[in-house]
Amino acid sequence: IIEHMEGMLNSGFSPGPAAQNQFRKALMTAYFGQKNYAQAIKYGNDLIKAGAADGDVYTVVGQAYYQQKNYGEAVKIFNDRVSAAEKANRKPERNELTLLYSAHEKAGNAEAAVEEWRELPIRERITHALVKGIDSQIEADTEILRAEIDAADGDPIDACTLDDGAAPTDMAICMLAD
Repeated sequence: IIEHMEGMLNSGFSPGPAAQNQFRKALMTAYFGQKNYAQAIKYGNDLIKAGAADGDVYTVVGQAYYQQKNYGEAVKIFNDRVSAAEKANRKPERNELTLLYSAHEKAGNAEAAVEEWRELPIRERITHALVKGIDSQIEADTEILRAEIDAADGDPIDACTLDDGAAPTDMAICMLAD
């Protein structure tokens, strides 16, 4: 199937820009699934250059760079996503911040990684700190969480379910703050 889609793109047959971009996205996804990261990056970057990339395209391209251990390029892609969210006056998605943090960390830029980690929601910051054994901000973060619990009338369960889908580890962390 991949060969047929590439053949159509390269043959000069033009089903229109929208269909070509659908082919490119399908090829990017297929190559990523086959762990052919170079080809996934090629098709993903074609979509980005054409202005036809959505969040999934950026994520796949960034993860492909990451899998190739090209952390610097992964940081650029993930940073573009976070910056775009901030420019649109929306909070970056958790996975965007997590991917950016991880890419910074792997690139050896610990200071930038900490900055990204500090942008995560409070429960995720505490979870990360506990898992990684980071205690430099734990007191301040616990106080922030305690304030959230107080805002929920002192009920840690209500405070931990303010957003949808609190994981059991989140619940345990919220209980620790009580």
